[in-house]
Amino acid sequence: MTNIENHETTENSRQKRRASWAAGIFTVLGLAFLGLSIYAVFVLQKGRFDLSDQILMPITGLMFLVSLGAYILIRRDRIDLGAWLIFGASLFPPLFAALVLDNFGSISIIFIIALTPILIFQVLPISARRLGGVVAGATGVVIILIEVWNPSFRLGATIVPNFVAVVVPLAVLGLLGFSIRRAWRGNLRSRLILSFLLVTIVPLVVVGAIISLQTFNTLLPQALELQNQTAKLVAEQTRVFIQARENELQALTDIRGLASLSLEEQSDVLAGLLSAQDVYDEIILVDGEGQEQIFLSRLEIKTAETLVSRIGQPEFDLLKELGETYFSPVQFDEVTGEPFMVISVPAIDLRSGDIAYALIAKFRFKTVWDLMAQADGVGSGIVYMVDNANQVVAHANPSIVLQGTQVELPLESTFTSGIAGTEVALAIERFSLGQQTFTVVAEQPRAEAIALATNNLTITVFVVVIAMVVAGLFGAFVAQIITTPIIELATVAESVSSGDFSRQVEIRSQDETATLATAFNSMTTQLRTLIGSLEQRVADRTRALATTSEVSRRLSTILDQGQLVREVVEQLTEAFGFYHAHIYLYDETKQNLEMVGGTGEAGQAMLARGHKIEPGRGLVGRAVASNEVVLIPDVAQADGWLPNPLLPETKAEVAVPIAIGTDVLGVLDVQHNVTDGLTETDADLIQSIANQVAIAVQNAQAYTRAQRQAVREAQIAAINQRIQSAGSIDDVLKIAVSELGRTLGSQTSVELKVKPQSNES
Repeated sequence: MTNIENHETTENSRQKRRASWAAGIFTVLGLAFLGLSIYAVFVLQKGRFDLSDQILMPITGLMFLVSLGAYILIRRDRIDLGAWLIFGASLFPPLFAALVLDNFGSISIIFIIALTPILIFQVLPISARRLGGVVAGATGVVIILIEVWNPSFRLGATIVPNFVAVVVPLAVLGLLGFSIRRAWRGNLRSRLILSFLLVTIVPLVVVGAIISLQTFNTLLPQALELQNQTAKLVAEQTRVFIQARENELQALTDIRGLASLSLEEQSDVLAGLLSAQDVYDEIILVDGEGQEQIFLSRLEIKTAETLVSRIGQPEFDLLKELGETYFSPVQFDEVTGEPFMVISVPAIDLRSGDIAYALIAKFRFKTVWDLMAQADGVGSGIVYMVDNANQVVAHANPSIVLQGTQVELPLESTFTSGIAGTEVALAIERFSLGQQTFTVVAEQPRAEAIALATNNLTITVFVVVIAMVVAGLFGAFVAQIITTPIIELATVAESVSSGDFSRQVEIRSQDETATLATAFNSMTTQLRTLIGSLEQRVADRTRALATTSEVSRRLSTILDQGQLVREVVEQLTEAFGFYHAHIYLYDETKQNLEMVGGTGEAGQAMLARGHKIEPGRGLVGRAVASNEVVLIPDVAQADGWLPNPLLPETKAEVAVPIAIGTDVLGVLDVQHNVTDGLTETDADLIQSIANQVAIAVQNAQAYTRAQRQAVREAQIAAINQRIQSAGSIDDVLKIAVSELGRTLGSQTSVELKVKPQSNES
């Protein structure tokens, strides 16, 4: 039960760490998006909020607050609720933004694809992962359906392109941040792939974002410039067209000498103009006092009695005051409802300098509507004109003019809400006619205006994504190449550590990994040899210990010194394969070392001739004199070594004193026919055997002495018994002499001396 609880606690701790990390990333992303929205409004748009900003800014703010709340809940151990809040923050804002903002669906899809898989598999509880996948998939499908439907109420957002350039890199960086934390705890391959991705993808993302932003910022002014050119062209055409009417009227007064003609001739000339130009509804000739002289109209007939004075009317009063052509504001006919403009041209009396008469024309402004309708706008763009009061006076759609539509125009060309309330690229061009100032406005839907910029941005993002994928694949390929030999090396190392010393790393290249593999193989070979040697040494040591034990066991049962020394030298040479071994013991005089046992024919020959060595002479003598082991691994390099003709193959020798404390009894001498064939270990082993031999020899000598003492005591008892059984002095003497001679092994006699008797008796 405790193990299960510990496992659950560990898993909860891991989920808490992952959820905290994800909540932190989303909090930072939400704050970045909110900051971008604020920057766009107060810096790029100079404090002007449009409807899209009023939608987008709350969405980003909501994402930030929800992510922050999720982080707080997770830190307070409400992990599941916090995880679901983060998951909701990754789905609801993109879905809502795609629903209400134009061209936001692709960004939402990228955002969901980039982040929701991580949230599903790393943050949500295992039991909720399937539900999370279903919800994320359904959200993606809904966004796609919204893009296909493309509802008319969606708004164009000025900040959308900036979001494309910022949101995608931030989402990718957030993804990388989470992946870095996970992958860095993995194996070497994961770290290499991660390092390669960081080195390649991060610069790609940064450079791609910078290029995209610069490209977009470059193409946006170009899109506005196209609209500016359209507005300028139409404004110039309109100005030229209206000024052509002014020139036409001015020419009529100047060139035709209208003042010198009779009233009837003047009427004919003006009638000819009215019939020739359908842009006029009325043409009126007034004298210098403002009285109508001729009134020609397409809709109204006046007689001489109905002609009125124009004094008090701006077309005459302002004309007379300024002495130049007067253009009235655009007005609408009460009968037809169509717009018109009054153009009043003065005719100056050259002798007096006063106005001799004025030619007033009611100009049909609908012809300007036709110019607006025929304007060569960009794409599906429209062109219209407004007057000083910001009222639309010319538009391709007459109903907009007739409704008296008012527009609020910016001070300069920009992206803003158009006449229909949608986001457009809007350019303005102003021109003046007398006292009137008109503004020609060229609009194009924002999506069309920035289509080239959006396409370039899309291509850049696509290229960056493709480059990221290629870089990731290439990084994985390179990591595979680098880590494969290392993984193989690690696998072989694990096998070697498990005891399989036959494994070798296969070398496929000539780089540093090959050098490492070669060194590892060499190390494995040396280790295999060393372990084999160690095993042999352990086996030899085990055998030596067994031999020592066997020698000790057998020595403890042998009381005969001759048999003892034979057993020792035979056991040594047989067990360890030594070339020769023999034992020296002090003779009874303690003057010389007498060989008492040896192996082989050489040993028999030396025993037969009673081979002896004086103390201090040769290795054996040095060992006795110093009571220390004398080891010569290579006799050819030793000074004072005495060769034995009977042992010509001796290459190494060790002489070990047989002693009990400071009492040296003899020497155990071992020789080998291999240079360095005798080591300190062998010397220690032989020393151990020599110590046992010393005890056994001492025991054997004591046993021999005891036996001799027992025999003497038995002989003495037998002699005493026979003497006690004798009947006379002569018999006693005979028995004593006979038994003593037999015991001593020599001829024995007894002499008795009789003392003379004294006379004093």
